[in-house]
Amino acid sequence: MTAVERQLVVAVEGTAAMGPYWSTIVADYVEKIVRNFCASELPGQKLAGAPPELALVVFHTHGPYSAFGVQRSGWTKDTDAFLSWLSGISFSGGGFSEASTCEGLAEALTILQGSPNTTTQSHQNHEAQKHCILVTASNPYPLPTPVYRLPTQSTDHKENIESSKEPSIADAETVAKSFAQCSVSLSVISPKQVPTLKAIYNAVILSLVLDLNLRLFPFSDSFSSFINLLMYCTNF
Repeated sequence: MTAVERQLVVAVEGTAAMGPYWSTIVADYVEKIVRNFCASELPGQKLAGAPPELALVVFHTHGPYSAFGVQRSGWTKDTDAFLSWLSGISFSGGGFSEASTCEGLAEALTILQGSPNTTTQSHQNHEAQKHCILVTASNPYPLPTPVYRLPTQSTDHKENIESSKEPSIADAETVAKSFAQCSVSLSVISPKQVPTLKAIYNAVILSLVLDLNLRLFPFSDSFSSFINLLMYCTNF
């Protein structure tokens, strides 16, 4: 992967718990991040190469009463089209149920890893060019669930990471740790104080695989009145 290739996946909880907050989150945060990410020029720096690729993952509640757990889009380089996808998300169901955050994060990581064949990542690249934004308002389902293609360290080459072809049993925190192993930055936005989201974010911070230079920003008056948790990667 060259320095000019950039990819961003936005993983959104699609339950009714997120619905009342979504339009403001998009307007005040996500749209600004996306447009900045897709800008052809930054202050003092002209970015060469192809436009960044964008993809969307929508996850819902966990369990048999959910019509579907996770939906995903393909890649697009059209910023306006991607923003229209974000505006078109339909929020329903959920209530007091826990969200399929683990499956949503795993799907985002699968998209960002690309080919289903075994891939390797160098730990020497500290400037991650692959990013994920998690936007959620509910507690993640706490028990481990089956997910696919979590990275495992090669026994032959310690600097390489292999994608497992077999299903793994993992929770959201375990999947979050895999982001660092794959050189993918993870940012979190939530309209509520959800302690388990801090644990997920800290799992990336405390990973010994990569120093992703992450910072935590709890609620303050400088944010929109309802945004209680904003945690983002400064490599963005």
